Amino acid sequence: EIAKELNRFYKPGTLEKTMRMTYDPLIDMWRVGILNLVPRWLYNNVIGNTMLSTLAGTDPLAFIKSGREMLATTKIGEKLGVTSKVEIPKGVFQKRYAGGESPVLGERLGGLSKEQLHFQRPIDNWLNLLEQAKQYKALRIPAVATQGLIKGWVALGKPIGYLNKVAENWFRGAVYISKVEGKFLGLELDKPLPPIEGVKYVNEFLFDYTKLTRAERATFRRALPFWNWMKNITEFSLKFPARHPMKGLIVGALLQD
Repeated sequence: EIAKELNRFYKPGTLEKTMRMTYDPLIDMWRVGILNLVPRWLYNNVIGNTMLSTLAGTDPLAFIKSGREMLATTKIGEKLGVTSKVEIPKGVFQKRYAGGESPVLGERLGGLSKEQLHFQRPIDNWLNLLEQAKQYKALRIPAVATQGLIKGWVALGKPIGYLNKVAENWFRGAVYISKVEGKFLGLELDKPLPPIEGVKYVNEFLFDYTKLTRAERATFRRALPFWNWMKNITEFSLKFPARHPMKGLIVGALLQD
């Protein structure tokens, strides 16, 4: 039903359909190889978030609180009796690292029509077609084998992908808690921000990777696979000195030294 409603406003052309069934899945598979299967990705993200959270003026003690809030949402935390002490609104913790930079497999396979496929993630398109191909005896074995290879490749990257998500949310939670409490090492140095402004502050420094227009997905992100990061870090670099002039002067002086 949702796909039918969306179809009223968006009808992909032949080129768009071809790209989503060929180029896009290949790029997703490539991302797995250079991101999820490379521990350096996790290291680089932690270093980058450390620098950005420092520029945000994050209270070191907020990292302890953020870790506790994350633990409180898990089954382990429930068993240990860890309870939430800070209300974390929607938009602070993200479900996936970088809003889907790394591929995630869906659970519904084989039951989607060709008209619905252009609303699925690229790799899901391949898996759906392979699921449908399994209905034909001549194609069953190669379809099963190809599906297994794709799922196995993505599964190999899940551990590092999960650690990246945990690390990202840890930093995001710390920045949010620091700003809504207005404290630094126990001292009230800043005026506490309202929750809504706190979320905006988090996204200013650690970015909201889900904000992509359809045009960006169809053009820039295809030509530049890491367009999300490039766009956000460029925008941040240009706006940071104007929004935070004092911090900008300090950073500039440090870079000159």
